[in-house]
Amino acid sequence: MAAGDKQPHELNEPWAIWEQREQGKNMSYGDKLFKLCTFRTVEEFWGYWNNIPSPSQVLFDGFTRKKFADRTVEGFAVFKDGIVPEWEDPENKNGGEWSIRKDVGAQELDEFWEKLVLGAVGELIDPGNEVTGVRVIHKNNKKDKKDAGNNYRFEIWLRGTSRSKADEIRNKTLEVVNSGSAGAQWVSNEFLYKEH
Repeated sequence: MAAGDKQPHELNEPWAIWEQREQGKNMSYGDKLFKLCTFRTVEEFWGYWNNIPSPSQVLFDGFTRKKFADRTVEGFAVFKDGIVPEWEDPENKNGGEWSIRKDVGAQELDEFWEKLVLGAVGELIDPGNEVTGVRVIHKNNKKDKKDAGNNYRFEIWLRGTSRSKADEIRNKTLEVVNSGSAGAQWVSNEFLYKEH
């Protein structure tokens, strides 16, 4: 490299960004998942991240699902490369997940999602290779017109089921997501834990 060139900032592991599309008739959950890209460096991450629509641009708008290009998107996931965001994946099937539902506007949705992703990819929320990925999905009740707000579920998927490690990850997630937030804060009793 030339004297002025900077070395890329390698991540400890490669990660992939996934899109979950609306399910059609006779489609399995796996048929809804599409890997958008894989990144191995900080620079690659930001190159992709800044060119992929944010959740607020493609998810539910309060009344109908938004159509993006030729598809309707239900959610996004960022998982370690080689791990599919499905419970059946060998790295997920013996694990669990933390989830939190939030009724938030567009700005908070994008801020929470970006902080959660940065916390996972930057290993700020993980005490030791437990997190396999994170996901955000629109979860409004389509049949209940009173629940026509912007309700989203944020998830942190774990490799194992150790409750002490899971609690540590939840607590670190709270620190990362709440850091510098001007709006609503996440609190520990809003989280639900379940095993896959």
